[in-house]
Amino acid sequence: MDQSSVSNRKQELHGRIYAYNKLIGLMGIVDAYKNHCASLSETAEHLDIPEDFLKDAISHYKSKYGKYAIVDNYVIFFEPNIAVLELM
Repeated sequence: MDQSSVSNRKQELHGRIYAYNKLIGLMGIVDAYKNHCASLSETAEHLDIPEDFLKDAISHYKSKYGKYAIVDNYVIFFEPNIAVLELM
C-alpha cells in the first residue's frame, strides 16, 4: 500500500488495530494464560499468529492501556514483561 499520504497511513493503522483486536484481543492473552503458555512464542503458537505480530499487538495495547489492563477478573500487565493475574 502507498504510505506516502496521511490518509493511507491512517487506514493502514486502523486495519492493523482491527486485526490485533480480531485475532488476539485482551481475552486472547487471557486464554493463552489459562492454557499455560509461558512465553511469547508459545502464546503466538496457541493463537496461531506470527510472534512479531503478537509483539506489535502488545506494543499497541501497552500504548493504549498503559502499564496494565483489567478485563473480566484478570489484570494483564504490559510492564516490565507481559503477565496475567487472576483476581479473586
